Formats: sequence, C-alpha cells, structure tokens
Amino acid sequence: MDKIILEHYKKLSVEWGLQGQMSMQDQVIRERETKFLIEQTKHCLRLLGVAPEQAQILDTGCGNGYLLQALWEELAGAQMTGLEFVPELVHLAQSRNLPGIKIEHSDMRVAQEHKAHIVISERSVVNLLTWEEQKLALTQISQWVRPGGFYLMVESFHEPWIKLNDARRENNLPEIPVSPHNRYLREACLETLAKLGLREVEGIEPKNALSSHFFLSRIFQHLLKSDSRPGLEKIWSALAEGLKDNFGDFSPILFRVFRKDSL
Repeated sequence: MDKIILEHYKKLSVEWGLQGQMSMQDQVIRERETKFLIEQTKHCLRLLGVAPEQAQILDTGCGNGYLLQALWEELAGAQMTGLEFVPELVHLAQSRNLPGIKIEHSDMRVAQEHKAHIVISERSVVNLLTWEEQKLALTQISQWVRPGGFYLMVESFHEPWIKLNDARRENNLPEIPVSPHNRYLREACLETLAKLGLREVEGIEPKNALSSHFFLSRIFQHLLKSDSRPGLEKIWSALAEGLKDNFGDFSPILFRVFRKDSL
C-alpha cells in the first residue's frame, strides 16, 4: 500500500514542485488550512508561555515544506522539524534551505526520538490506508508531544463525508469518492487519542470551519449550472460572503486541537 502513496506524490512533486497546491489543488482550502495552523500555533505557544525562539514544532508528513516555510516566516527562531516519507518531497522541502528547519526522510509509523511543544499533521495520517497503520502514527504523535503541549490535526473524517454525499444525492449529483491514496478517519479515533493522553480542546476556529466552502463548491455551485445557463457567479459570491464559515457539516476536512495530559 505504500506504493500507492509513493507513486501518487512522486507524480504531484513533478507537477507542482514547491507550490502550496501540491497536496491540495483547492486554493481556498489550502489557504484556510495554512492560516489556521499558523494562528493556532501562535495561540498555543501563548497558552504555553513559550516564546517563538524557544518553540519546538514538528510537522509530520511535511510534504514539500510549504507549511513549514509559512510557519518559519511567522515564527522567527523557532526550532522546526519536518518528517516526510516520500523521497521526492523530502528533496523539495530541503531545497527551501530555511535556517533552523530540519527535514528528515522518515516514517510516522516508526518510533523516533522527537519532542515538541506542537505537533502538526495536515492530511498526512489519512495517507495511511489501514486503521492499524493510522493508530501507529497517532501513537507516535502522542509520544512526540511534550506534556501539556498540543497536537494540531487537519485531517479528513468519514462522517461529514457521508453527509456531504447525502446532500449531493438529494440533488442528483454523483458521489465524491475517497481518493485511492486516502483513508478517512472516524470519530471513534478520538477514543484512541484520549487513551494516548490527547484530549480535544476548543480551537481558535470551529472544527468544521470549511463546511460552507464545501457546501458552496461541491453542492450549490453545481445546482446553478446547466447547459443552457452558466454558473451565476454573483449569487455564488454573495452566498460565500454571507454564510458563516461553519454552516452545516459538509466538510470532511476538520480543524481539531488536542492537548497532551500533563505529568
């Protein structure tokens, strides 16, 4: 199953290089994820009383290093490490040559000596294609977070994916499948995380902050189009501006924050 992941991201590395859309072609989602992770990281460091130049940040499945560079630009002096499984992506991330950032060719399923105030996964745990492998990764993540520290999870979940497709079927739209290189997490994984000492806490944004975007882009926009009537851009834009971000429960991608139990 690793072959699926390696081949998929090798292809994307050639097509997209250092661009942020390498792992997420929907630019709205990519920008919102990046903004959330930057601002949530800053917020968590304030809660910990840790200055940026003292912070230890670990990005698991760092891809081409796009997020690490965005964090580096905002948190000067922080000690940052990126773990990446795909050799081509390791090379791209290292090519950024950012002072203070270490990129390791690594496997999040394997025990390693890391400790960080904040550990991040951005659509990387879902690249593991069995629950057993995902559980291994979550176990490692829990061990890498310092006591009292934070795990910032931006991952796709099965339950809102079902609701998104239920809404599409009601409107005679085809189901959006899960990509072959993904296995969405389920809410039950929170029980595993709690046993590992990671408790979900409130983040600076609702966990379903992308829901309105998914509703508009994956459902509503398609209802405005037909062969005889082009998409009504003004209506779509007005709704995008007027709807609160977390309207409904249509986004498989959730913004979640967990805090590690203190010793």
